[in-house]
Amino acid sequence: MQNRQKPNCEKGRINFITNLDLKDTSGGWTGINQQLFLNLSEHFEINYAGPISPPIDYRAKFVSKLNRIAGRQGTFHFFSRRRLLRIADEILGLADPSADYDFFHGQTPWIEYQSPRPYGVYIDACFSTYMDIYHTRSRFLESDIKRICDLESRWLSNARNVFFGSKWAMEETLRIYSIPKLRCQVVGIAGNVPIPKKDGYSNELNFLFIALDFERKGGRLCLEAFNRLRQEFPRAKLIILGEKPPRDVLATPHVSYGGYLRKTIAAEFKLLQEFLMQAFALIHPTSMDTMGMVLIEAGYFGCPAIAPRSFGIPELVRDGITGLLVEPPPSIEAIAECMLWLCRNPDSYFAMRKAVKEHASTVLTWNAVVNRIAKGIYESSGAKKERRKVELTLAESPA
Repeated sequence: MQNRQKPNCEKGRINFITNLDLKDTSGGWTGINQQLFLNLSEHFEINYAGPISPPIDYRAKFVSKLNRIAGRQGTFHFFSRRRLLRIADEILGLADPSADYDFFHGQTPWIEYQSPRPYGVYIDACFSTYMDIYHTRSRFLESDIKRICDLESRWLSNARNVFFGSKWAMEETLRIYSIPKLRCQVVGIAGNVPIPKKDGYSNELNFLFIALDFERKGGRLCLEAFNRLRQEFPRAKLIILGEKPPRDVLATPHVSYGGYLRKTIAAEFKLLQEFLMQAFALIHPTSMDTMGMVLIEAGYFGCPAIAPRSFGIPELVRDGITGLLVEPPPSIEAIAECMLWLCRNPDSYFAMRKAVKEHASTVLTWNAVVNRIAKGIYESSGAKKERRKVELTLAESPA
């Protein structure tokens, strides 16, 4: 899908470079991709350059697998040098050379590409942080991880703008990489569901757990905390969405599975919104995350969350105001105590519902996020700013 329209003289023109299809909105990162494109289109003429995702490097994958079988460390073949160079070649074929600026969704796939234009990037975490959260670092050759990190550090250093979804991600990146701090900016993140005009909650004690990885996102912990809650509040229910949990979980009284609900299927998307609307609270005891878009989406419906004080989560959940935070790693006792507190304090709970909906609906929106990005692009690159005056009244930080 390529969109090389005749340039509009009133707007700057950018290449939107991504490895994702705009039609794919099923996950958090894919939803961000679509929302960035749609909202940036309000500020710029956009040439969509994507999806750029060549096949994996099978030779590198084979060698890595052989090493693993032999008990040695493997490589991160998805970002082999051969594949990264192929990605760079594909960008050359899709990018509009007359554009004023290149905007990249994510960073690591592009680190072998040297843009002839000013460029910026939106990221949720640097590669080194990503390795620590989602992988076992010791399973990979340190020299291969260093190769990717060094390339990424250089590429980010040359960017005109590095837009972060959270302050946590920016601080982590600056701690690990030597990149100019002045080029870094926290712009925030938003959800990928329509924001309802009012809170439609009907006073049910429905606790919600949403995860594509039941075990690693804290599903067992959530279940044990829920069982403790039911000793005092027996009418409470736990609804699980995403990956289907094991049979023993579903055999637990008052626990049900609502399905793997895809945002790309209208009926399933509608059902997801109904679950969010009727949820008493979202339980999110994750040990692997970056920003947690689901926390924002629940907030749009007035649903407070219980989550750990880690990653970028404290920037989305204001402890005691829009939700409750527990110290990491989250424990059964801490999660259960938060669940009980919400049930025991109805006045505080409904004040929290009002606060989370107001905060999410006004601050954590893509209009607000992309206004900050657009302002950063125009101010740093001069991308046709003489042809268009950008009047942005929102604060530059998402807080």
